[in-house]
Amino acid sequence: MNITLMTFPGSDKERLAEAFEIRREVFIEGQGIAEAIEIDGLDPEAVHFLIKCDGKAVGTCRVREVENGIWKLERFSIRKPYRGMKLGTRLLEFVESQARNKGIYRIIMNAQLSASGFYLKAGYIKDSEEFEEAGIIHIKMYKDLTI
Repeated sequence: MNITLMTFPGSDKERLAEAFEIRREVFIEGQGIAEAIEIDGLDPEAVHFLIKCDGKAVGTCRVREVENGIWKLERFSIRKPYRGMKLGTRLLEFVESQARNKGIYRIIMNAQLSASGFYLKAGYIKDSEEFEEAGIIHIKMYKDLTI
């Protein structure tokens, strides 16, 4: 299995189309999230990530610098047939390494409650009570990268 990790700007239409395909499959079709919520207009200002397996885009996420030195991780998704293969862990570690390289000291997110165990294992800390977003229960989480 040949794994490729990449980052790209929101202006890269070809790679963004690959990311949208994954997000459509995972969030819109898989979880019933409205397209207007999923495709929210913030992608042009974001930095995007892809993980490819044997040339096929299988996972994606985006980050936005919401404060100086703080990235917000959003739209983290792995296609269902590729879950359980540690690809999510590899993608998350890649995001964190890129963040450190750019002087980012903290990553925050609104994690789906069902995925919070994955993030806890990766060192993220719960930072809120449960709340509803897009019809799904979430929890705020963060990780300091300076530790």
